[in-house]
Formats: sequence, structure tokens, C-alpha cells
Amino acid sequence: MRPEDPERLGEYWLAGRLGAGGQGVVYEAYDGEGRRVAVKVLHGGAAADPETRERLGREAAAARRVASFCTARVVAADLDGPRPYLVSEYVEGPSLRRAVAEGHPFAGDDLHRLATAVATALTAVHEAGVVHRDLKPDNVLLGPDGPRVIDFGIARTLEMSLTTAGLVAGTPTYMAPEVFTGQRAGAPADVFAWGGIVLFAATGRDPFTAESLGGVMHRVLSADPDLSALPEGLRPLVGAALAKDPVARPTARDLLMALISGGSAVEVGRLLAEGTRAASGVEAPAGNDPALGLLAEEAYGSLGDRERDLVPQIFLRLVAVSPDGELGTRRMPGDEAPPEAEPVLRAFAYVLGRSDREISLARPAVLRAWPRLRAWVADEWDGLPVHAGIRGQARQWDDHGRRDGDLLQGSRLDAALGWAAAGRRHLRLNPLERDFLDASAALTRRRARRRRLLTAALAVLLALSLAGGGLAAYQGGRIAEQRDRIGEQRDQITAQRDQALGRELAFVSGTLRTTDPVTAMLLSVAAWRLAPGAEARSGLLSSLYQPEVASFRPWRDDGLQALSGDGRRLVSASDGEIRLYDVPGQREIRRFPAPELHGGPLFDVALSPGARSVAVVTGSRVVVWDLATGRRSAELSLPGASAQGEVDFGDGESALGVLEDGNGFVWDLTTGGTYGRGAEGGWPDAVPAVSRSGRLAAVAAGGVTVWRLPGRVREP
Repeated sequence: MRPEDPERLGEYWLAGRLGAGGQGVVYEAYDGEGRRVAVKVLHGGAAADPETRERLGREAAAARRVASFCTARVVAADLDGPRPYLVSEYVEGPSLRRAVAEGHPFAGDDLHRLATAVATALTAVHEAGVVHRDLKPDNVLLGPDGPRVIDFGIARTLEMSLTTAGLVAGTPTYMAPEVFTGQRAGAPADVFAWGGIVLFAATGRDPFTAESLGGVMHRVLSADPDLSALPEGLRPLVGAALAKDPVARPTARDLLMALISGGSAVEVGRLLAEGTRAASGVEAPAGNDPALGLLAEEAYGSLGDRERDLVPQIFLRLVAVSPDGELGTRRMPGDEAPPEAEPVLRAFAYVLGRSDREISLARPAVLRAWPRLRAWVADEWDGLPVHAGIRGQARQWDDHGRRDGDLLQGSRLDAALGWAAAGRRHLRLNPLERDFLDASAALTRRRARRRRLLTAALAVLLALSLAGGGLAAYQGGRIAEQRDRIGEQRDQITAQRDQALGRELAFVSGTLRTTDPVTAMLLSVAAWRLAPGAEARSGLLSSLYQPEVASFRPWRDDGLQALSGDGRRLVSASDGEIRLYDVPGQREIRRFPAPELHGGPLFDVALSPGARSVAVVTGSRVVVWDLATGRRSAELSLPGASAQGEVDFGDGESALGVLEDGNGFVWDLTTGGTYGRGAEGGWPDAVPAVSRSGRLAAVAAGGVTVWRLPGRVREP
């Protein structure tokens, strides 16, 4: 085989070339069961030519139509793949041309039986409706059971091409004259070729030879070959078959009847049966065409016992199994083979290829053709992937300097050791592979020892830890007891502190009840939560039932304050300014400067019922301000004012009751007039309260008396 030849086509493993042409190659091949077949493959441009593919298909169809006893039976065909091929039965025996060329011409009865056999095959072909069109000595195989006619369609095209010198590359001397004149080759053309084949078998020469295609054509069209070498019984039949006019030629059936029964009419089935019996008498020359498996078995048998033991070691190392379970081949490095393998390599030189560094299967089909090797592969099938892993990892380990990191571990090592110990049947480990597995096992043992030592150390540490933990637990218990005692003491101290603090808070809440009732309430609640005793309970109840609910403290409390009648407004007069407050909102509403109040004494302040005006008594006068604008609205000189000077708006906004030096009188803010002041005589030691209308004044002095103004008439 050549380097470009494939190892296999489909399920067929190729063993070698049987023949080749411009458009195809015929290989000897073997199927999965070791059966020998012939595979015809299109290649190159022919495989891409639809017409050539179609011709191969026609050949397969034609061969299937013809009875198998006279041709090579078609086993399989793949016409749609990238390399179309046709698989047919392998006929063990040489072609007629080869047999004659090797010194086996036919004569007498042998020639008659050969002529009968070829005529029988040709009759079967024509009865099947097939015209061979390329019958010649090369397409007649002398099988063990008689001649077979092969090649239904391709060979003619392969052998009819011309060289650049005009010479015929093939031998077209078996083509009928009508073909050269442009007529279509029919059954008479096959009969013409039969006559040429019989004459070739008798003489060893092609009937029409010349140095060029033109010479061949001239002889075929005009010359009659010499038939003197033929027996008397065959000479007229061959002469009739070689007639130039196709109409004058007998049919294949006529030839067969003449050969078997002397021309008497015979039924076709009987005629073919008689022809087959005659064909079985054709003795094929003893050829040298043994099957590949037989050659391998003979080589195996030629070895001694010691060398035979090495054969599976070499061949099984050339086998590869793909991840999806497909059988394949591999190239084996030369240093992987046993040192004493040289006799085996010489004995199997026909099937093994050798180079400087590698050994390979020169004929991969031996994997199927040799039954003994098939059995070895089947026995080692499950172990081949395991061995491939060991082999590849061992080489990597050796190439990398035999590092521990490249050794097998875990389940992979277990699988490898298990196969090496009990799974092998024919394979043996080489020294490198044994060293690799030994090193892997030793590394595993070392790591196991380290793990045991580490486990022991951890156990000691665990024991120490447990002992330390027990001591720590004991000490922890003692500490917990001490902590509990300290906690009890702390709780007692905390309770005593809370009792004292609760009593103190209850006392403070009592002092704040009238000045800051909200804070007093909060302190009472806090005292009860800290020390729910009698003092806390009393303070809590007092806060709950006291009339004061809130307190308000102006921004400054160093001046004089006055509250409106409804209690919602508070005015504050201090040195140099007056402020007005919203008591419920506890916010300042207005503030304005009052220079009249600066530097002098302040005796009294009064806020009108509507909080519209404020009146302030100083050391020498009474001043009234409009709170809406902050402007002074009235002023009354009061030289007799003293620390007892007082003012009061009463129920209205327009009049003001004033006490000056022990005498009370009314000041009308609208007119500026006074009632009861000076010589008029007022109300001693009392500040009159003026009604809203300003016409009545009430005085509380030993009882309440009401006076009508302005005449100061006493009401009954």
C-alpha cells in the first residue's frame, strides 16, 4: 500500500492494491469477520465526476443482475460518500492474462472447457439484459470453481486513453469493428471479444496488435487473425464470433449450445447448468494468492516458542481504541518494542512497516484478516484503553525527569494496578511501564504513611485539646460560681441604690410640682419604677391629682410680669424692653425696646384683657404701649408714685385704674382725663376696677362699692 491509501473504507480494512487506473484503485480488503473482499474505489477527479459515479452505480446494478456463479458477487456499495466504492466477492485466482503470461497456455480439452465457461458466463450476462462491453483476458478470473467475468463498466474507460505519443495505454484489441465505426457496443461486441479471448488463451497473443491505435483499428476492421492454433471443434465458432459484421456473429447462447450439444436446441436453464459443469473442469494454475491472514499465520508458525510470545506484545501495541470504541492503529516508537523483537519483525515484514524510530502496520487489514490477532484483540479489548493510559503517562513521566507529579494516583492507579495484576491476558508491561507503576504505588504508600503519622499527631493533639478543654471547663465552672456570687452582690447593691434614688426622686418631684408639673410627673414615675415604696406612691398620686398640668418660664424673669384674663398671654417688662408670650404655645410672640423703662425702678405692670395694651408704672410715670405696633400710646406723669404704685385695666381696654401714693383713681386712655385724682378725692388704698364700657368703677375696700363715671356717683 502507498502512504496516501486509507486504512479502511467503512467497515472494510484494506490490505493492499490489486490494480489501479486513471480513475480508480482496486484493493484487497477484509470485513469485520475477516472475510476477504475486493474494493473498487474512485479517486481524484473521477470521484467528483457525476458521470463516473453514475457509471460505478451502473456497474453495481449490472453485477447484481447477473447470476453469481459466473461473476464476482457485489457485497456492498457506497456511491454517495467523498470516496465512492464498490465491494465485491474476492475471487481467489489469477486473471486469464496473468495465467497465460506465467506459462499456462490452454489447449485441447482445457481450451474447450475455458471457451465453454466464458460462453456460459456471457450467456448469463446477456440473459440478465446486460452487455459487458469490455470483455478481455484481464476481466476473466480463473477461480477455484471456474472462470468468473468481472468489471462491468469502469475498466474500458481506464484503458482507452491515449498517451501523448499516440500509443495505446491499454489493449483495445478486443473491441468489435462496429465500435471503431461509431456504433454502440451491443451483445455482438461481447461475442467478438469472446472469440479474441479464446484465441489469446490458445496462442498467448492478443488477436489484433499494433504500435498505435490507428494500427489496431486497421487490423480489427480489415485483417482476419490466424486461427490455426485452435482445435478443429473451436475454429469455426471462433471464426464466426470474429466476423466483421455483427449480424453475422452467433449469439452467446448459440455458442454455448454449439459447445455443449453440438448445436441442438437446449432449454436455457439446462444449457447454463451444463456450461457451469463444464466450467468447473477448468483447472486454474497453481497461483500464489494466499489471504493475508494465512500469510500472518505462516509467519507466526515459523517462529520459535520464545519469539511467538513476543508477537502479541508487538501487534497489540499497534492497536488503538478510540474514546467512542472504534478500532484503530497507532505507530509504536522503536524503543517501546521488546529488545529481542528483531526475529519477529523480520518474519512479519510483509505486514509490519519499519522506520528508524517507529513500527507500524503496513497492512492494517491484518487486524481483521488474521483470526489469531482478532482473538487477541477481543481478549484485551477492555484493557487496551487502560494500557494506553499507562503507556502515555509513563512516557510523559520519563520525558519530564520522572517527577512525582506525573505519577498515577487514586482511582486511576487502582484501575491500572488491577488490570496489570489480573486483567492482562496477552499484553506485558515493558520495563518503563513497570517502573512507572512501581513508582506510583510507592508514592501512594509514602503518602499513606504520612497520612497515618499525621493522623496520629492529630489524635495526640486532640487528646491534649480534650484534656485542656476539661480543665478549662472546670476552671470555667469555678469562675461562673464566682461570677454568680458577684452578680448577687451587685444586684443587692443595685437594689439599694435604686431604693435610695427612688426616694430622692420622689422628694424632688414634690418640690417641682407647682413650678414644673411635667417634670414632677416624670420624676414620680421614675421613682416608682426604681423603688415602688410609700414615698414613690405618694408622689405619683400627688402628681396625678394636682391641678397644675404644665409650667411656663419666660425668657427673663428679672422684670415684672402680667397675665391676661384668659391666661393665654403673658407680658414681661424689664430694663429697656417689653416681651409678649403665648403661654399655651410657650413661645415669644413679640419683643420691642422700651427706653422709658431703662435705668429707673419698675413698680407694676398690667396687661389689657385682650392683650392689646400694656401699662407699666415707673418711679415717675405710667406708660402705655400698643402691643400690636410696639409704640407708646399713652403716658401719665405720676410724681407721687412709690413702691406701692399699681395699675389695673379691669374689664376694658379704654380705662386704667391707678394707685398713686395711697390714692386710687381712674385714667381714661381715650380722653386722657382722670377721675378721683388730687382735689377730687379718689379711693384710698385701692385700685379701682373699670368696666368694659369705662362708665363704672368698682372698689374693694371693706366691701365692694360701684361708682358711675365720670360724675363719681355711687351706685346703691
